[in-house]
Amino acid sequence: MARARSCILGGLFVMSLGFAEAKPALGEINLRAAIDAIQESRCHAEYWADPRPSRPLSVLPVAVRSEGEVAYAWVEGLDGPEWATFYVITRKGAKAVATSSSGYNKKLVQGSVGFQESWNQVFGADSSKHSFGGDFRIGELRVPFRCALVLGADTTVKREMVDAVQRTMTISLTQFNRTGANYPERVRIVIANFNTDFAATYVLVRETGELFGVLLNDPVESPPADAEYLVWQPYNPSDWPPIRRRIMSTGIKREIRVGK
Repeated sequence: MARARSCILGGLFVMSLGFAEAKPALGEINLRAAIDAIQESRCHAEYWADPRPSRPLSVLPVAVRSEGEVAYAWVEGLDGPEWATFYVITRKGAKAVATSSSGYNKKLVQGSVGFQESWNQVFGADSSKHSFGGDFRIGELRVPFRCALVLGADTTVKREMVDAVQRTMTISLTQFNRTGANYPERVRIVIANFNTDFAATYVLVRETGELFGVLLNDPVESPPADAEYLVWQPYNPSDWPPIRRRIMSTGIKREIRVGK
């Protein structure tokens, strides 16, 4: 006989029966794969940060709604009792990958449009808007979990991704020069080493000390020869020192030629 479990997510009472999860359709992201993707995403994020203080053992409920090769997940308590995190998870090759996440302080933003849209993606306030109706599953995420993130061996795909990061920085710094920046013609950069399934990496510009993030758009596929990634600058200065340390400890040094 199935064992019933109940929990409360953001004020919504839900019950999950202890049946074995049905075998997913071809390409569908099931509950276990979604939770594994969340864990891996957290490990990737913590890779760039200073070690966090240990936290007490706990079990967090995770709600997952799957729509074939895309799934939406909601988990509360990862960053404190008042915080909820929404994940978009997609299938990349043979595995599920969390491609984006949004954190919400429930006390401050529960009535905001972004919070409601994320909530509805998982719990479906109006099921007529979703082809998957009101079908979501509840799983468990045990924290803290062990992150054993190891940089993989160099591969053809990895080299092509590094080349694409270098090309992206050349294009971006050239564009910045044309809008008022003053980078020299030759610029030394250090690319933080990464695995091909990372969502992002970082680049240090040696001449200026600037730090840039680079979003790896399709991290498990070989980028085309003209690939250009999205670039941004981390807005929180307190995040910079641990990222810089990671860059310098594992960095891939390149020199680029910047246009005016």
